[in-house]
Amino acid sequence: MLLPFDLSHRATYAVQERALDQVAARRGIPLLGFMVSDSEDPIEPQGAARLIVYRTSIRTSKTSRASEFSMPGFCDDIVDNYLDGTPVFLPFQPKPSVGFIGLASPPRPRFKEALKASVVIGLWRAGYRVGNVGKFLRGQALRRLSDIDLVDVDTQLNSGFYHFVPKAGDDQGKVKEQRNDFVENMLRNPYVLALRGNGNYSFRFFETLCVGRIPVLVEAEGRLPLDDRIDYRKHAVVIPYGERQQIAQYISDFHAKQTPESFEALQRSNRELWQTRLSPEGFFPTVAENVRNTGDLT
Repeated sequence: MLLPFDLSHRATYAVQERALDQVAARRGIPLLGFMVSDSEDPIEPQGAARLIVYRTSIRTSKTSRASEFSMPGFCDDIVDNYLDGTPVFLPFQPKPSVGFIGLASPPRPRFKEALKASVVIGLWRAGYRVGNVGKFLRGQALRRLSDIDLVDVDTQLNSGFYHFVPKAGDDQGKVKEQRNDFVENMLRNPYVLALRGNGNYSFRFFETLCVGRIPVLVEAEGRLPLDDRIDYRKHAVVIPYGERQQIAQYISDFHAKQTPESFEALQRSNRELWQTRLSPEGFFPTVAENVRNTGDLT
């Protein structure tokens, strides 16, 4: 039984959830909920019915429930909106190029900023809830990429988060210009740095696949959607957290295995993966199929 509200607004709909929980418990069926949020906190059942949750931000060390699963961050179809529906794939070049536009700490911070980064990341690793973890992880990654001449780096750092849907009082022209810059950076670089942000997931990861580019992801106790069905290491450069200092080498090694033919095929495959599995049209039928076939999502 579907909960008809985002679980990030759970408190607002507590009465409705209790009523639906009672119905589901009587019928012996689970409740199904979705949560689009940066929160990493576990979602506990409020009643007798089993609660199955699909959520964007998930941290494996904090989630003990077997009924919490990862869902994509759903983006608009950039190919449709910016390329008139025709994807453009980049030719293979001997040296890989990595793009990034967004919020990150300076790659070469002053002492105070470097100390703050160490403290924030240390607290996060110890299990505390702290903000701006993604900002500092991104800054560290960019520093490692720029220190070693294995990859070209095409970056633009910002002091705040981008939001691409204008809000009241926003300069709509500026918001549109920021979005255009973001998309153009992604389109001109085959590899895109897609580390976690405020939540333990990367919206950019899915945008990168959408346009047929290759995400670069440093694992941070996250979980990718449908990871029991999708071998993400065939579609992205995935770096274990403990080896994040070797990010440039990981990209270089991944790139060295490509040929001009396989490189184009990989970009096509990533675009297809987004369309068939990670877009709203691709993802929700998979969930519905599992529910129909087994009454569960495992």
